[in-house]
Amino acid sequence: MAPHNLQAPVSAVEAGAPPPKSSPSKFADETPLRELPYTPSLDVTAMDRTVDPCADLYTFACGGWQKSNPIPADQAMWSVYRKLTNEVTRHLWSLLLEASERAGNPTASRRSTRTTPEFT
Repeated sequence: MAPHNLQAPVSAVEAGAPPPKSSPSKFADETPLRELPYTPSLDVTAMDRTVDPCADLYTFACGGWQKSNPIPADQAMWSVYRKLTNEVTRHLWSLLLEASERAGNPTASRRSTRTTPEFT
């Protein structure tokens, strides 16, 4: 039985393999995945480093987000998911308003980047 190598490289790059090349995109305006600005990671801005994590881990981990995102007056509670739902709902509402404004102008509707079937 061969001994296990506990010092094995953790990535292909550490093992000496060349970094993966980004494949050419099918779409001219599509950003390759390697160049996207967001990568999942710990959001340090959501933390409140003034709190002792041994005394209150939740406030240490989420206190920064709570300070920068107070509960709106018309809400009983607020969370990342409610904030996201609210932003998506407002965005969809603005798209519907734009579409309704173009409804009377067929030329503007044809220039729209989104194509929808016209039922007559």
